[in-house]
Order: sequence, then C-alpha cells, then structure tokens
Amino acid sequence: MTDDHDALKTTFSLSVKQARDIAILVGHAIGHAIGRNKTRYYLNGVYLHNTAEGFKAVGTDEIRVAIYNITHTDVVESLPTVEFGRIIPEEAVIWLSKLHKKSKHPVIFTIEGMKLTIVHENFSVSYVCIDGVFPDYMRVIPALPAATVKLNARLLGDMAKALESTGNSAAVTLHVDGLSPVHVTTDGSEKLTYVMMSYHY
Repeated sequence: MTDDHDALKTTFSLSVKQARDIAILVGHAIGHAIGRNKTRYYLNGVYLHNTAEGFKAVGTDEIRVAIYNITHTDVVESLPTVEFGRIIPEEAVIWLSKLHKKSKHPVIFTIEGMKLTIVHENFSVSYVCIDGVFPDYMRVIPALPAATVKLNARLLGDMAKALESTGNSAAVTLHVDGLSPVHVTTDGSEKLTYVMMSYHY
C-alpha cells in the first residue's frame, strides 16, 4: 500500500498500560522476525499498518513473517481513520515497553510525514521512520490447507532446541495429513526423527 508520506499527519492516544503491553507483546511476538541486514535496511523495524480492521504490527527478514493484530475497538483510542503504513524503528518499541505501567497519563502518538513523536507526561521522544518500501506481507499469507493440526508450542520449541544442541541447523520437514501424528524429519540427519501428537479439537 502507499500513501502521501509528506501530507500525512495524524494523532492518536493510548493509555500507558495499553502502549506498554502492546510494545511488550509486539517485541516478544515479532521481534525474532525483524531483519538485521543493513543492506535491506527497510526490514530493520516494525511495520505499523493502519487498516480498516485495526493496526497490524509486522516484522520480517524475508524468510519469515510475524504479524501482531491490534484491533480498533479493543485497544486504540482516538484512532486515525486514514490508512497508512510506517516502518517504526525497533528502538521506539523498546522505549514504550519500559514505561511505568501505573502512570495515569496517556501516551500520545503523532505521525507527521516520516516523523513519529511520542509524548508521555513530561517526556517527548521523536523518531524518523525508516524510509523504503516494506514488502507486501499480505501476499505471502497462505490460505488454510485442507489438513491442519494443532501442536503444543512449548514442545515444538523443545524440539527446535534439541536440534540445535546436536549441531543440526538444517531444514525441518513436518509431514502432516490432519489425522495421524505429525512426523518431523530433518535434512541434516537421517538418524533423527520426531513424532508429535496433535491436539484433538
């Protein structure tokens, strides 16, 4: 999507708890997917996309995409109606996550052109949004396949750590038919096989 970068000026506010909680959740949920490559500098931040459904915070390193949805009705006050997208420096998310959660003062966000200003109590910080064209992340979201399974996230993480501990960083293949347990194999070791039981709906 595109917008007039120079003409955009919008202001909205969040309670300090909302701003802090969202920043922490965004950091945890998509921080691992944010790019770190200086060549593709436009990936080194959180893409804040305001849509008709709400804000979407997106991180990608062009290998994986993580999206955190922030609905209008549940979270945001004084939300702008104009659709826009800005690549916010990760430092801004980190700053918000450190706000004192018991403060009664709102956090006011102003985006003017490519400048983001955040005001809270007597503090005001400004960031220059990262220039560049963020990838069209909506195009890579696949339609739900005919066969789906529900796995335990902690056990899946344990499996990934186990693979790393063996020095294996090759690709992992999940064999799924939607009925049987998930059969997990790795290209780097023919001797290593996992089977994970799926949750029953």
